[in-house]
Amino acid sequence: MFERKVEDFRHHYKMKYGVELDDVTLYFFIRVNEMQKDLKKEIKSIPRITFRSRWDYFFYGLGKNILYIIITGCIFALVLILK
Repeated sequence: MFERKVEDFRHHYKMKYGVELDDVTLYFFIRVNEMQKDLKKEIKSIPRITFRSRWDYFFYGLGKNILYIIITGCIFALVLILK
């Protein structure tokens, strides 16, 4: 199975670009292609988050980052107080 993929890809690349590739390069291209397919499957399985308005996006982002905003505010307030 894998040898067939290598031969098909080698032939395709030779015909299209006129360059003959070694086995290591072919293996790399095939593995990257397989990883890309797996990644696309994983991305499709993630549910999409859609909002009706800009404000919904704003409040969603605010809620995701509220901890960092509070910590930054506290540090800023401490710097002003201790100065």
